[in-house]
Parts: sequence; structure tokens; C-alpha cells
Amino acid sequence: MDSIVNRLGQQLVLSSFIANAYDNFINEGSPVITQQQIDRYVASLNNLWTQFSRENEGILMALTRLPRDERIPLLTHSYFSESLYTDTRICYLASVEQIKSSLSLREPVVLGASLREEEPVVVRSSSRINEPSATKDSVTSEQPVLTNSVSVPSLSNKIPSTSHVMSYGSPYARLPRMDIPTFDGNPAKWLEYRDLFHSMVVSTSLTAVEMLQYLKTSLIGTAAHLIQNTTLTAENFLKAWESLVSFYDNTRLQVNTALNSLVNLKPMTKESSVELELLYTTVLQIYRTLETLQQPVETWDAIFVYSTVRRLDSESVKAWENKLGSSKIPPSWKELIEFLVTRLFSLQAYEKSRGIKFQFKSQPATAKTYYQGQSNDNSGSNKNVCPICKGKHYVMKCPKYVDETLAQKLALVTKHKLCFNCLGNHRVSHCKVVKRCQKCGKKHHTTIHKVEASSEKKDVKSEDQVQSSSAVMDTNAAKVLHSIVDSNVPASCVLLATARVFIIFDRNETRSVRALIDPRSEVSIITERVVQQLNLPRRNSSISLAGIGGQGTNKTKAVIGLEATIALMM
Repeated sequence: MDSIVNRLGQQLVLSSFIANAYDNFINEGSPVITQQQIDRYVASLNNLWTQFSRENEGILMALTRLPRDERIPLLTHSYFSESLYTDTRICYLASVEQIKSSLSLREPVVLGASLREEEPVVVRSSSRINEPSATKDSVTSEQPVLTNSVSVPSLSNKIPSTSHVMSYGSPYARLPRMDIPTFDGNPAKWLEYRDLFHSMVVSTSLTAVEMLQYLKTSLIGTAAHLIQNTTLTAENFLKAWESLVSFYDNTRLQVNTALNSLVNLKPMTKESSVELELLYTTVLQIYRTLETLQQPVETWDAIFVYSTVRRLDSESVKAWENKLGSSKIPPSWKELIEFLVTRLFSLQAYEKSRGIKFQFKSQPATAKTYYQGQSNDNSGSNKNVCPICKGKHYVMKCPKYVDETLAQKLALVTKHKLCFNCLGNHRVSHCKVVKRCQKCGKKHHTTIHKVEASSEKKDVKSEDQVQSSSAVMDTNAAKVLHSIVDSNVPASCVLLATARVFIIFDRNETRSVRALIDPRSEVSIITERVVQQLNLPRRNSSISLAGIGGQGTNKTKAVIGLEATIALMM
């Protein structure tokens, strides 16, 4: 606490030098003001202000670390109660402008001459702007000296508005405006927010009330709950800021968050410069975050290399192994970074030469297309727009559909590529509606009841041919099994349960897929498309598969290992 009081005393001395800067410049003793004098005084004044501003920032940071009972008495110091920082800044900006404008006068300014000779001013001729160690006790003589009539704002005469002063004195006047960052409580974003807010708000000449207002408006989500009931008063800013710092300055939590991001990196789904760049920047950001948190990342090369290589696509892994060759020494993190940069540039050049354009997406394209266009009810679309007449109603209520015959209804469904089960704007293999025909219970809409056989066969023909390795982990696989049942046992009805399951693979990641439950099946099969999306490791395999009636269908391509749990729908 005593050290802070001493630092506040030093601030008072520096403030006095800055306030008297223009007077000392005018009374230096030279008969004519030159450009060299102006440059020298402006440089010295800038150095004083830099020292004053940095010390102010250090004092504020030291206050946040003090207990409340020790901090409150310090806030009553004249340095804070009289807003000395703001007044000193105004004097600094005005003094710099007046010193620089001295050469703009028509006649050279002769020291000792004045337009108002009847107003003598006492100044300290021995003090100099480049002697910050001088104090009031070092003054040896005082004499009346006539100064120029240009007035300098003192600390006791505050300028009402500082906006025009900053327009000609601030070194940041030409920079574009920066918005105050926001913070939603994410530990991974705390360090960035803390440093930016301190630089843009705390280190300025704003009052404590203004800083508290900026603080409250910059917090969103769970972070805003910490200070949402804080009254907008000057003494509450340090309390609010200290509560945020004490809660979110948790190195252990920040390290855990960074490591969690590392182990849960999303793998690349294909050979693409966009996906490789996203992986590269994400890993590099995690590395730098841990480095900022003073973790020994220089000894974690093996961990970073292993985690990153596992997320690469198969072609990139092949190129990486070719680069390593027959070396038995574990590669370093620097080697992998150099490889990723080289690989990224080569992919970008290749895609540019082939005219390939990739658009960055925040989520994998497979997840987006999987849920795209699906309906939760018997509607033509999510917006209740009829695809037949473009009216705002369901297809089953469309006059152009209701008044038609069964054959005409089927033709409309086929023409507009509607779902035969719910009349939605998607294929029947993508339908998530569990309702069936109210007359026979089969998978078609009640309005086309007597044409289910032809409709299902047409839908099967319109579906893309799925390879024999298709499995119960995808809706396309379900359609293949239904087509087999329909072709082998056309007169009987075989109903198999479907479920939404979560696939759990070796990185503790999960992915929701559609499954067909066959209790008579001896093996579990998964489609090639899902394996590629999840980038699952595989082993070559060739197992013959037998369909209904013992008929052989095809052989498997590979064997993988995973877990699956049923997602309970509440």
C-alpha cells in the first residue's frame, strides 16, 4: 500500500512538469524559436506523457490486487478524486499543439515580448522540461517574465469537452474506429477480451462510471450475470472488474479448455485446402494459447504431432509418411508445421489450376446436408408453402391435389419429387415422420393408399444405387433392405424398427445417424459414406453377406471398431 502512495506522489510531480511544459518552452532563453527547439520539446513532452500514462496503468492494476479494505482509502487520494489523469492529458495535448503552432506566427516569437505587457507572470527560469527529477524545492530564483499571450489550460481550469482536443493531439486520430470486444463467458476467449478491454477502456482517460458502463455493455451471456445487478457508480468499477478477473483468470481452466480443443479437433473429411487451412490455424491457435499460459509446449512436440496427423485426410497422411521416409526419430512440431504450410500451398495451387472452389463452412457439410430439407410433420415444407400451387397450406389441403384421382395424385407427387410418406419436400429415404398409412399401416400417405406398391417401386428406382457395403447405420441402407424384402417376399409384410443412434468412436466423439434394427442379423454393417465422413480407421476385410432366403448379395470391404448408443427421444 505504501508503494502505491509513493507512486501516486511521483505522478503528481510528472503532472506538474507536463502542466508547465509550454511556459518552460517560451522562457527557455533563446531569442528566436526554431524548428529544432520545437522538435526537442515535443519529444521530451511525449516521453513525459508516456512515462505518466504507463505509471497510471500500473497503479490501476496494482489496485485491483489489493484487498477491499486497503483499496478504498487509496481511492480518496487527490489523484483520483480530482481526476488528475484526465486533466494532465488535456494539458499535454494542448501544450503539444501550442508548441507546434509557434512557427505559424507571421513574426518570430521573441522571448520576453508580449501583447499584454501589463500582465507579468512569475515563472521558474531554472526548470526544464527535460529535467523530470526536479521538484519545487529545486527552484533557485523567481522573476517576472513577460510571456506570449497564448494561454495554456491549467489543471484547475478543465476544458469542458476533450473531443476537439484529441482531434489534433492524439496519435490515434487517423486510425479506424475499433469496437469494444464482447465476452460471453467462454474461457478460451478471456485472455483476448481482458487485454483488449484494458487497452481500449481502462488505460484511457474515461471516468470510472464510464468504464463501468462500457464493461456492462461488453459482457453477454453468462459473463453478464456476474455484474448485472451492479449499480452504476464510480466505486463499483474496480469491484466489478476485480470480480471478473478473479473468476475468469483461472489458468487451470484455461489450460483444460485448450487441451480439450486439441483432443476434440474435427478430422478432415477430404483432401481440401480449406479444411487443411482450418485444421492448421486451429492447432496453431491452441499451441499459442498454451504458450501464453506458460505451459511447457516446447516439450509437447510428440503430442501435438500425433493429434494433428490423426486429423489429416488419407492423402495428406500418405504425403507426411513419404516425407518422413525411413526415419526412426519422432518428428518435431516445427517439421510438421513446415509440412502443413507446404502442403497447403500445393493444394491451393492445384485447386486453382483445376478451377476448384471451396466455400468455408463453420460446420461439416455432411452434417448440414443430412438434416437439410427434413420435415417434422405432414407439411409440404417447413414454411407451409405448397410446392404444387405455391399457396400457404399443406399439400394434403391443396385443392389441386385433393380433387384429383389417385393416379393424378401419384403423378403430382412424382412430378414435384415429394415424399410418398408425408408429402414433404424430400425423398422418402430422408423422411423422419413415423406416421404411416391409416388404412394399411404401410409407409405411404393415406391419400395414395391403393397405389403403394407402384409408388414404392418408383421411389426405389429413383434412389441412387447403394453399394453392397451399405449398412444399417444409414437411411440409404434401410431402403436397400426394404427393396430386398419387397423383391423376395412381395406378398408378406416385414416391419423392422428404426432408431436414431449415436456412434462413438475412439476420440470420444459422437455422431447421430439413422439405424435399422434387424434382430436376425449376425453382423452390424455401416456404409462407406459414413466411414468417410467420420474418418474412421479401417482394416481390409472380405466377408460374404447373405440376404433373405440365403441368397448372396455382396462382400464387405473393411472392418472398423466403434460403439453405438440409442438416442432416447423425450
